[in-house]
Amino acid sequence: MYKLSKRHFSTNPNRGNILVKLRADGEFIRIRTFDRAHGGSRSFIVRREVLWKLPEGETAIDSDLDGFLEAFVRNEMVQMRFYWISVNNDVISGYKQSFEIPLTLILRVLNSRDMMAKYLYRAAKKPTRFHAVRAANTLRKIQQDNRVRRAFSKGMRDHFHWPGDTVTLYSDGSVNTVHGTFPKLQYSVHT
Repeated sequence: MYKLSKRHFSTNPNRGNILVKLRADGEFIRIRTFDRAHGGSRSFIVRREVLWKLPEGETAIDSDLDGFLEAFVRNEMVQMRFYWISVNNDVISGYKQSFEIPLTLILRVLNSRDMMAKYLYRAAKKPTRFHAVRAANTLRKIQQDNRVRRAFSKGMRDHFHWPGDTVTLYSDGSVNTVHGTFPKLQYSVHT
């Protein structure tokens, strides 16, 4: 009996780029993905008739020895979700990859018998929003001192990697430093 453990099944939240290789091979299309988190995946072999459903507006679902594929078309882009699965000591584990490929690229590979195509998927990242109205006076004082400005900029660059979140800066109290007295700058994050 196999056990499915959630802690052994990870998702790829599209934080990195995914290189997708498509290769026409007779009646099949071989799809292989590469990303930094998981390295190179195994080849996923899909029957051509499964992918021919995509231009007609249907969802293509297929399975292979190592996982499952779900694909559908939205705005001339094929949304693909791979579920790569492995079994070790009767525990099922794996990971999920989600990305999109232009429909025209899929159609070119489907219409050929021996074509190979590559596509680099770059995940869209939502920018972090900063609200600094409440800290305007503090930020003006920080800009006047080069050392403090560099330290502040480095802190903001290195510690605020929250795509899509809102960071609110506000002044609260003061801090004495070697370079003088500066208002204390605090932050809050609202998700």
